Amino acid sequence: MARAKPGERPEPWQIEADLLAEGRERLERLCRGWRLRHLYPEGSDDSLLLLAYQELDRRRAVGRAGDSPRADARLLRKILKSLVTRDALARNRRLAWALPIARMQPIASAPPVLDAAIASLPAEMRERVRGYVAPHAHPSPSSSTSNSGAATTVVADQRALEQFRNTLMHALLARPDAIAALHPQIVALLASAQPEVQRHPVASFLLLKLPLQLVMVVLTLINVAYVGAYYFFNDEVLGRFLGSKISGLLEGELEIGRVHWNGRLIIDLITGTPHRVVAEDVTVYEPYKSYGGERRPTAHVERIDATLVLHEIIPWNRLAIPAMFEIPWALHFGEVAISGESWFKVRGYRDVRDDGNEVALIGLRDAFVLYQPKPNTRRGLSFAVDHADLAETAIDVDFTGTAGWRFQTSLERARFALRFVAFDPNRGIPGELPLQFSLHGERGSGGRLAIDEIAVPIDEVETLSLRGGTGDAAYGDVRFDAVVVAAGSEMTVSGRLRDALARTIDPALEPLQYGTFVQWGRTPTVELEASTGDIGSLLAHVLVELELPEHVVEGAGARALARVEGPLADPIYHLAAEGLLIDPLDEPAWTIDDASVAVELARIPVPERVARFYGGERLVARFDRFEGSALDGTVRLADHSRASIVLAGPDSDAEFEPTVIDGLLEVRGINPGQLVPDDPKTGATLAGGADGLVRIDELRLGPVQPDEPLSDG
Repeated sequence: MARAKPGERPEPWQIEADLLAEGRERLERLCRGWRLRHLYPEGSDDSLLLLAYQELDRRRAVGRAGDSPRADARLLRKILKSLVTRDALARNRRLAWALPIARMQPIASAPPVLDAAIASLPAEMRERVRGYVAPHAHPSPSSSTSNSGAATTVVADQRALEQFRNTLMHALLARPDAIAALHPQIVALLASAQPEVQRHPVASFLLLKLPLQLVMVVLTLINVAYVGAYYFFNDEVLGRFLGSKISGLLEGELEIGRVHWNGRLIIDLITGTPHRVVAEDVTVYEPYKSYGGERRPTAHVERIDATLVLHEIIPWNRLAIPAMFEIPWALHFGEVAISGESWFKVRGYRDVRDDGNEVALIGLRDAFVLYQPKPNTRRGLSFAVDHADLAETAIDVDFTGTAGWRFQTSLERARFALRFVAFDPNRGIPGELPLQFSLHGERGSGGRLAIDEIAVPIDEVETLSLRGGTGDAAYGDVRFDAVVVAAGSEMTVSGRLRDALARTIDPALEPLQYGTFVQWGRTPTVELEASTGDIGSLLAHVLVELELPEHVVEGAGARALARVEGPLADPIYHLAAEGLLIDPLDEPAWTIDDASVAVELARIPVPERVARFYGGERLVARFDRFEGSALDGTVRLADHSRASIVLAGPDSDAEFEPTVIDGLLEVRGINPGQLVPDDPKTGATLAGGADGLVRIDELRLGPVQPDEPLSDG
């Protein structure tokens, strides 16, 4: 049959052949689509095309089709889509339930198109196909033959059936009128191979078993909600929401001006990729809800760029997963970059709670204490910052109210990491806060260190590091190291705050129930050591702060080592120095040169013999070593003895308090004539050498007591 020439009306058989060709292309696209291709491992199922054409022919017979070739093509596509969906469900069920494939029944009377297709095959293939189509007509071979050539027979049968299907399909496409009367079993001969392995069960459930329209509606609603959340629950709105919700849980307050997330949030949540968020104008306020005090800021950051691990912030154990399968709940930031204006004001102070108890607080630490925690059986929210880079940051650590000192500086850049694991309520509150952190800053400039009434300028901070709960710092302790230039003297500082993040243990109350108020760092102790190779400029500045003459002591080129130990609120100071020049009375002849001293400074009760001059505890300097060159000889503290200096107090009666010195000194080879440098005659008389001990029981310097008579001089 020849095709119509251009411009001529095609013959009916050609219209039907074109319709079948278009339907076959449509069938290929459906079976090769991403939803169904795993169910058709060897390609499309041609039997579905024949079934669809038979359905089209039936509709033509009852007048529901056949109006035009274009309408028939649309209807055939619709029928094909329905048949493919139904066949895909059947194939999926057969895999899920291991259902067998329908057996081939003998065909008693074959149509001419089937006989013609078989007759066109080679002789050896023809017999194999006839045995498959009409198995009762040909007996099975003997067992010996079957065993010896089983593999060869299977391969030959498959090749013969494949060529037969292709031949039959081409014959049917060439004779569309023969398709309508085909028996369903003959149509089934053209079905493609069934899948043998079940793949993608979840995808099959969503894309096959559920109505696709329902899935699309749900996905559309999710997309609408997602886009709406991006535009209406982002930036300032999200910042206010998070700030209010988090602040309701804390003693302090967290204020966030803006939080922005981008459109990849849902993808990052599904894939587990850290999501990048931006927060701006973040301010933390000191605890005030249980203290009735004012709202004072303790930290502020202008901009934070961070990556957030989304699936860890979902409280899985609070939603559906049983507690026996504990899944950590954490606010986990990967990389954090802090830019813009940043400052931290860490204030140590005392305050009174609503229940009347006075407690010692650290503003930035206690701002994150839970406000009125309720009894709970599950862990709360943990925190983690893997790596944070800080730009220029101002730091102000003010413990004036509790320990009498304050440190201020500005770091050009710093690195920070933190990890806090929430308590297990079933085990009570631990003795040490489970907090790990590290801070390393570099190239700081400006600032000062104030101890009581003495303020020392900080010219430069070369390095500053703090760490706790990691490395050589146990949980509850804080270690620190720094290299600074203070008032022109370079100093190396290292030390530790013990129990700064620990609570007082009372064995009678252990284990302490979750939700009980805990005061962290109630009795911390300090261990600090600072050394310098030239204390001269720093010592000169301290003399100015103490309003003492600059000739009293000089330390140019002198080495010094200072230690601070004891309770943070009232520590003991130790100072050791070598190479000092001491001239308390501005008399060159009485100067003590190359002096070495070791002194301990602490606030203690004064000795009984001078207690009448003071109204309580005073700052007492006790010398364990004092040695130098003076009066052409040497002066040193006698063996097994200590000298002391009692300093006047800071209260209102200090103007009537003297400075009292006592000690036992040993002199060797001194020239007594140097004692009277302004009287050469007497000096000549006393000139010579002297050795011995000089006892100073009470040398008072300062104001005369109101009830003490004045001397004639």
